Amino acid sequence: MDTSELRGEVSGILTEMEAACHRPLFSEISESLDSFQPFSTVIEQIGGEIHPGKNVLSERSKKRRRENASPPLKTQHRRWDEILKHASALLPFMTHDEHARASRLAMIFLFGYLIPDSTGNDFVCVQTAPQKRSMTDGTGRMTKGESSREVLSRADFINMDIEERLENCSRFHAAQNFGEMDSCVDENIAESFRRFLKEGLSPFLAGREAHSEETDLLHIMAMAISPSPAPVTPEPQMNNKHHPSQKRAIRLMSTVQSNYFFIGYAERTALVRVVAEKLILPEYNPLEKPQDLQVEDIITEEPDSPLFHGAMMHLRASLHAFALGAMNHRDSHLAYQALSNIAIRSGLSDCITEEWDALLKRILDDHSDYDCSCKDQCDRALMSSQGGTCSLVYSAASKCPHLSRGKLLVDFVMKYNGSRHFADDDFTRMALVSLSAAIEDRTKLFFESTDIETNELPPPACQMTALLGAAPSLFFFFF
Repeated sequence: MDTSELRGEVSGILTEMEAACHRPLFSEISESLDSFQPFSTVIEQIGGEIHPGKNVLSERSKKRRRENASPPLKTQHRRWDEILKHASALLPFMTHDEHARASRLAMIFLFGYLIPDSTGNDFVCVQTAPQKRSMTDGTGRMTKGESSREVLSRADFINMDIEERLENCSRFHAAQNFGEMDSCVDENIAESFRRFLKEGLSPFLAGREAHSEETDLLHIMAMAISPSPAPVTPEPQMNNKHHPSQKRAIRLMSTVQSNYFFIGYAERTALVRVVAEKLILPEYNPLEKPQDLQVEDIITEEPDSPLFHGAMMHLRASLHAFALGAMNHRDSHLAYQALSNIAIRSGLSDCITEEWDALLKRILDDHSDYDCSCKDQCDRALMSSQGGTCSLVYSAASKCPHLSRGKLLVDFVMKYNGSRHFADDDFTRMALVSLSAAIEDRTKLFFESTDIETNELPPPACQMTALLGAAPSLFFFFF
């Protein structure tokens, strides 16, 4: 495929995405159904169950109904997930502006599932109703400027900010129309949304690094994961704490419209998994300090980054809130894995330190004994070694919270240093010092608990195993 054909395909997929943004969500749901069952067939089945061996409808009537039954409607346009999957294959060939356009259109697709009436002709007609009334003459007919004004309104619909979009949509919905429980979410919408996440959004996020300026998609994902992450927002460690992107992220975190999203807990968990496995972030490049002695005293402000100062902070806060309120340990572990991957892929030093300290703090603060079978598995491994080297199998890590957190520590070290051409000496030293202090603290607590005069219980053995299991990974990169 030559360059002209490739550019034409990119332009065509963007045009198709723009047209799909004006289709309602319920059109997407109807397209996902392979076929429909005519009402006469349902009546015949019900009649056969009530009166076995007896025909409720006459043969002539049933034949006439079968002849007059219209076949399922076949539309010419594709589903949102199919369009987004096609666009993900073209992401490497898009320009910076085209990538921003595709990200905004993908955000509208996702927002259409969260608030079903935010897409389609109904939303556009409501927004342009005052304009259309002003363009009519005394007889009620439209004037000549109708077509241009309508095209402008459609462009404004695509370029609309999140704040304005939330405000316009929330006016037409009541709070009782949305719910957190899975029973409040229609099964057809939930199934279509899960397919959209798996076949549409996942390849789109994995097809290219997230856009550095167009970050509305990440903000909507963060609002869907946790509607109110403000109480657990991580403290920003940037040099300049007054970035416009950061202020915008704080406003979005404090909004109440996200509490009315049409999404359940299962779909939130699926979205967290997409972030953990598919999201690709560019590596953060801080502003280099001047090396010339003559300009050493010049204060240079760090440029505003909508991705790192705004969207990433919002997404991390939502993942922290989801992890704290998760319904089981596996979902909480998935959220912390997503947080670790975000820190590793961004390479932001402050974010790396915060997430490493947070993982260690989770291990040290949890004194619970989960009555897991880790000790029995270790004993069986020692017995089967027969004098040889014994490699501990952490097959119970998914069931034991302590071992799963220790596995996150190992993955953090291996992925962060292994994903670069050279190991980060500062991070390795910091991690070694903090991990050594944690092991020393647990060892001291263990010996103090064995004293007869104290009634304190010793720390769980799995906790010490998790800390000691993370230590060898650091020595691979320590010089």
